[in-house]
Amino acid sequence: MDGRRHRSENRSPRPGSDGTERGPSPVQAPSAIAAIGVADAQSALNVATSVHTVPAAFGRVMAEINPRMAVAYHFFNDFDVRFPMYDGIRRTYKGPLTMATDLLVWNISRREVRVRQVVINPDAWPAPPLSPPGQPDARLRTPFSPFVDGGRIDVSRELAPMIQEFKKENGLK
Repeated sequence: MDGRRHRSENRSPRPGSDGTERGPSPVQAPSAIAAIGVADAQSALNVATSVHTVPAAFGRVMAEINPRMAVAYHFFNDFDVRFPMYDGIRRTYKGPLTMATDLLVWNISRREVRVRQVVINPDAWPAPPLSPPGQPDARLRTPFSPFVDGGRIDVSRELAPMIQEFKKENGLK
């Protein structure tokens, strides 16, 4: 980056929603999903570990590939989730990291990666769609290439303690 820290970097300790200090929780991903009441414990565990990548596992993948800028996205980046996600990623990854929000832009050049927020006109009307809405044709799905399939990283070591503790806390087998 250009020497400036992105607003989500290097904040510690993390305040809880009640103003108290809190540290990273090893079971944050499924617990966060279960806590908001959208899924039972078993479903929350499946979503957190099978459908999505838990923070420590994401950090492990980023540590393996060593990107110029890791980008954590597709999570609720609000005050109750942002800091536990950040702490979980930082358990296994120490490099440059952006906790993405809508309308962030990454300007990537040979020398640097700049992160900036887009400024929009909230009163503008949306552009009309280019094609009519509809379901995608499953027959046109492209499978992963052997290269992509061959690049899978085993993150079971990062998942196992979290899964075990979550199952114990929620009476799952």
